Amino acid sequence: MGPLENGKKLKILIASDAYKKQTNGVTNMVVTLAEELRSRGHEVKVLALSDTHSSYREGDDYYISSFSSPVYPDARQSPVLRNRLLRELRRWNPDIIHIHTEFSASRMAKHLAHVNHTPYVMTSHTDYGKFIQPMLHSRRLIRKVIKLWSYFAYHNARVLTVPSEKGREITRGYRLNCPVVVIPNGIRLDAYTDQPAVQLYTAVGMNGPTRFKGGVPQRKLHAMCLETQNPPDLPNRPSLPQRFTRAGEKYETVTRYVFKTE
Repeated sequence: MGPLENGKKLKILIASDAYKKQTNGVTNMVVTLAEELRSRGHEVKVLALSDTHSSYREGDDYYISSFSSPVYPDARQSPVLRNRLLRELRRWNPDIIHIHTEFSASRMAKHLAHVNHTPYVMTSHTDYGKFIQPMLHSRRLIRKVIKLWSYFAYHNARVLTVPSEKGREITRGYRLNCPVVVIPNGIRLDAYTDQPAVQLYTAVGMNGPTRFKGGVPQRKLHAMCLETQNPPDLPNRPSLPQRFTRAGEKYETVTRYVFKTE
């Protein structure tokens, strides 16, 4: 959504289960989007889940009471469809709603859209087929489950946006009744190295007292590290070139990470 046309100011509601109380990519995108839209003159409010059993408001951020969910670190759910804050958002009557997650906040936002006859768009951030793969080992069953779930998750959205062509490819075959548009997140990382392999560290064991920038606590899956190296099981793979650093030898390698905006 670009600069104001003819001085028109839009009232935009952004809905997301993940927001300032969590640390993840969806949170960063929602925070950045809200700030950018406000800088362009639009009136923006955010509907998110509270980190407690109470609902409260912080400026234009509306947090609805929720409870912890075991499906994912820091995930929360809420059965609420009507309360004081949601009635306030209904009276505010947004011009458009942008939904970034498919669960509790989405259900609240869709209910508001239905009551107020407000158009809404959605953004898909997650490949849920890979998410449920450890639970359902049948690829055929996974496709059926995701196809049915996606229909109900994205049905009646004016537009579904995805961050990549891969995301659009995943949605093929879901029989969605809305167009799917690729909108890149604008950040690209290129890695240049003289090493033959990359190991991805996902911080599964992270839970230490040290905090990230801004005081954010370190928790499971809150960070990642790309480590360029030889294959970690190289001695067990004689078909690969064997590269060893012996005692007294100097080990030297170069890796360059380049961040770009697109």
